[in-house]
Amino acid sequence: MATAYKGNSAVRETPESGRRTFSANESLEVIKRGKYADLATEQPLKGAEYVTGYVVEQSTLSRMRGAWGELVVQLVEKDTSTQFLPFGALDSFIEVDMTQVEKPLSSNPKLVKQDSGTTQTVIDEVAAWRNSPQQRQRKYQIPLSTLTREANPDVDAEWEELTGESLAMAKKLAAGIEGWIAFYPVVTRTSTYKFRPDPADCGRIQDPPVSVPGTYTWLKTADRIVQNAKRQYTRTEQWTASDKWDTDLYEAAT
Repeated sequence: MATAYKGNSAVRETPESGRRTFSANESLEVIKRGKYADLATEQPLKGAEYVTGYVVEQSTLSRMRGAWGELVVQLVEKDTSTQFLPFGALDSFIEVDMTQVEKPLSSNPKLVKQDSGTTQTVIDEVAAWRNSPQQRQRKYQIPLSTLTREANPDVDAEWEELTGESLAMAKKLAAGIEGWIAFYPVVTRTSTYKFRPDPADCGRIQDPPVSVPGTYTWLKTADRIVQNAKRQYTRTEQWTASDKWDTDLYEAAT
């Protein structure tokens, strides 16, 4: 026996709809009533933009008497900098950390101008200084570049003093400073899945799912999948930034 509907049976928002809550993020609740079958086709998926500026946190469809139904959609304010739900994920969140990387003094842009010719000259001169006899090291001297033989440690005319960036770097080394610490961002995305996803693109050059201020090249450095107590799967992906990643060693993700 078919259900007979009286009055307006179109899906419509109820007077209770529109409740707005301010906390860490603004939230909005939308309540609709109508035919259960009509509401079922309208029920949105988690993460979908249901109202301009808001994405679905969860939605609940309930049966009411006489084949009527009620759809309650919980929305949260859309944050374009962090909202990124990968395909098939139930939820996802982003973390950005800074990691320390120890680098050689020659790569410090404050100490040595990062120019291919200039940098190599500094490296060569400092290497010559470190290989010089102790009495010449103390004076920050290196053999004359015009010599075609080994410099005589006892002949002053065969030695010249370091200057500029080479001298500055040699003094740091003499003081026991062998390197410096650079900081690079690491983006971590943790997602929950109902079905086990496949790891992908580890060890490949690939941009992370969110932007981070600065000019970096990114390498995907982790992709770990663990089944949790609810028999869901937690996937942790990680992208590490650098000034550059050698394309002779690392290929780009497709």
